Amino acid sequence: MNRMVSGTVHGVGTASVVGQLSGVPVEVGSSGVEFAMSFLVLNTNQPLLILGLDQMRKYKALVDLDKQQLTFGGHGGISVPFLPPPTQVRQPDLPREMLGLAPGECVVM
Repeated sequence: MNRMVSGTVHGVGTASVVGQLSGVPVEVGSSGVEFAMSFLVLNTNQPLLILGLDQMRKYKALVDLDKQQLTFGGHGGISVPFLPPPTQVRQPDLPREMLGLAPGECVVM
């Protein structure tokens, strides 16, 4: 993790940025298609993933609220369902030490 990247993110609340992970391979659904993405690591205990508009534009993401899915690659692309309710969201399988995360740090992008 690059701890040279720091700052504060603002939205509904605020959180401090403690670093950045770059070039992380992310598979979209069970499609077998991977994207290399960068993530900011926040100092928060909440398990969350924020897909920003810059990333959505880059990967031509379409949000379909009726079908409860996100499609990458524009019309005819790869569709994945929205995340389950928070009680069903699980933490990533990667060990925190592998990502260089300290207790209380969370990955967002």
